[in-house]
Amino acid sequence: MVPDTAVASLRAVMSRRNDNPPVVIMQGTEGVGKRALVNAIAAELQLATLVIDALELPHEAPALRRVLAALAREARLSDAIIFVDNADALAEQFRRQAVATMLGVLVRSPVLASTGGQVDCMPRGRPVIRIDLSLPAATDRVRLWSHHLEGRSTPEVCLELADRYPITPGLIARASSTAKILTPGAVEPEHVKEAIGSELSERFRGIGKRVEKHERWEDLVLSAETSDAITELIGRARHTRQVVDDWGFGAKMAKGLGLSALFSGEPGTGKTMVAALIAKELGLQLYQIDLANLVSKYIGETEKNLARAFDAAEAGHAVLLFDEADALFGKRTSDVKSSTDRYANMETNYLLQRVERFSGVAILTTNLITSIDPAFQRRIAVHVRFEMPDEDVRTRLWERLLPAGAPRNGRFDFRSLGRTYKFSGGFIRNAVLRAAYLAAAEGTHIEMSHLSRAADLEAWEMGRVV
Repeated sequence: MVPDTAVASLRAVMSRRNDNPPVVIMQGTEGVGKRALVNAIAAELQLATLVIDALELPHEAPALRRVLAALAREARLSDAIIFVDNADALAEQFRRQAVATMLGVLVRSPVLASTGGQVDCMPRGRPVIRIDLSLPAATDRVRLWSHHLEGRSTPEVCLELADRYPITPGLIARASSTAKILTPGAVEPEHVKEAIGSELSERFRGIGKRVEKHERWEDLVLSAETSDAITELIGRARHTRQVVDDWGFGAKMAKGLGLSALFSGEPGTGKTMVAALIAKELGLQLYQIDLANLVSKYIGETEKNLARAFDAAEAGHAVLLFDEADALFGKRTSDVKSSTDRYANMETNYLLQRVERFSGVAILTTNLITSIDPAFQRRIAVHVRFEMPDEDVRTRLWERLLPAGAPRNGRFDFRSLGRTYKFSGGFIRNAVLRAAYLAAAEGTHIEMSHLSRAADLEAWEMGRVV
């Protein structure tokens, strides 16, 4: 469902010619209808469409110029509409200049599609028309769910789905088709949740995985400052639309309106667990980005993978988790000595732009805050610090992590454990579970001696002397 105003604007531009035709820039996340709009207008005007994916263009100048010259020649001969997808990926200056030169010789207005960033490859002297394609409003989403579910659900369910999932028309259509396959009867919200999860898992294939944790908030023991920061983060996520749309901040501040959070702290302090609990609290799915697969040695592949991750998260309204983000969000080098340094800096620059434009929730975790590029730190909305637990917190963790239903025998001195073993919560959890297996292997109930022995083993493996 593309807004009538967008259809009318593009139709008016494409149906007229003059000596200085404008360049059209369409902005909006993947699945919002950019390509569908161009195809519809092209069919209406009986024009061919020549699609260029900026992410696929060569990175070396000679090869890029050859490709663009051939495309421009083809566009002129066939009187086609040139559609440049992912145009905001044209970050390097020579690529912007080369594309601008190609667009400048076209008689027909070219269309550049952006996922929301600044497109800076305009032919000199050409006017620019911008068409913003935003996510459909709640009332439009109700109509979309009703249309695609084809009477297989009630108006109440369609209303609930529209409220729960502020997602793109493309994802609504695919999720509806999958949900109808999952059940022969009426489609319920749980069928749609499963369908959206399947769609997102496919989009994240090879670059990320879905994270599901079964812990509860009650399993955490956090400082007051950390708890307050988490509460603020959840509040910002819940009230984004109210502040950005209803209160007018979106019109006042064009960038940085998404929610990027940085979780810093030593291993085992609960960063990943809290990220999962926040996603669960918001009713969203959490996808952890696999940095090993995301970062590629091939030029341009890292940006392509990043675009996939952010586009999938925006389209599906999912939370992104960059665990141990130092590898990706590390400091840029000012002393560029090789092409490797130059391309690494280009990747970081692209990531900076993409994080700033991301309209969803992105969580970065790090064990060492000083390793994160200062430019990223400035763009962080909420910084949550996970401190190593003190003796009182460690004591409560030892006691709380031992399940009430677990068979026990004898007296337990949790205070002694908290005082002796200066572990983070993650390692205390490991020790408690280890103690349970030690007791089970002996055929006895869990005793204080099992906890002490398990803690000693954990300390030994960590290289610590207790």
